[in-house]
Amino acid sequence: MTDQTNPEERTMDTAPEGAGDAGFEAGLAGGEEQARYIVKYNGQEMEMGLEELITNAQKGLNYDHVKGERDALRAQLAGGEDGFAALARAYPDLQKLPEAVAAAIAKGAAPLEAYREYENQMLREELARSRQETRNRALSLGSVSGEGAGEADDFLSGFDSI
Repeated sequence: MTDQTNPEERTMDTAPEGAGDAGFEAGLAGGEEQARYIVKYNGQEMEMGLEELITNAQKGLNYDHVKGERDALRAQLAGGEDGFAALARAYPDLQKLPEAVAAAIAKGAAPLEAYREYENQMLREELARSRQETRNRALSLGSVSGEGAGEADDFLSGFDSI
């Protein structure tokens, strides 16, 4: 039933219970002229039919989700710009990002944190190599071509001269 005095407050009669979507679709596709509704959008009044209202309502229901994604991307971009600036200040000689750092940034890590983690990993590996080399030198019996026991005796001197 519609109220002729105020077009913004029109109501729609629904299909009888049990008619399901078929009754609703039949009502939409009916041969009579569809009711028009006045809607305010961005300060302007627009006249829409029921199908347009339904379409726009469905788009509007997705608004919060889309807005949240947009805000998250904006925050990430703003953080990314600040993050790269901080990385450039902390490491002014850095010319190219290592692949591990670029992968970490792509997964959402801050550029400075990702590079510092990479640098720490490289230093840990270098320290482990250095410790292993020191341990190997301490356990080694020495080189085969290394220096002998000291002065050579007469027998070895004669033996080496052949």
